[in-house]
Amino acid sequence: FTAHTLLDLYRDELVDQIDIMQYSGDADPCVPYVGTQRWIRSLELDEEAPWSPWQSPDDASAPAGYLTRFVSYNGKHRFWFATVRDAGHMVPRYKSEPALHLLRMFVDNAA
Repeated sequence: FTAHTLLDLYRDELVDQIDIMQYSGDADPCVPYVGTQRWIRSLELDEEAPWSPWQSPDDASAPAGYLTRFVSYNGKHRFWFATVRDAGHMVPRYKSEPALHLLRMFVDNAA
């Protein structure tokens, strides 16, 4: 199964059913994060917290990336979009500690 776009699936079926975190390496030449950010913005979700830096305990001297938090249409679920600084397409391979910390933040709802 190949779809041209998954926007309708996200909009019509997923966003109001589950919590979602979409993340991208900010050094990904294959799928630049600005394109991902654009399609997430096209969902027209309410923004709960604006684009802001997030920190990882392994290096508190610089942002580990940036995070925007949205809420679902029905207000019951979260949708996070995050970048991981200096990570390529396979974020956990390039930045394993910050990637794990980001996942823990999402699971613990701690941003």
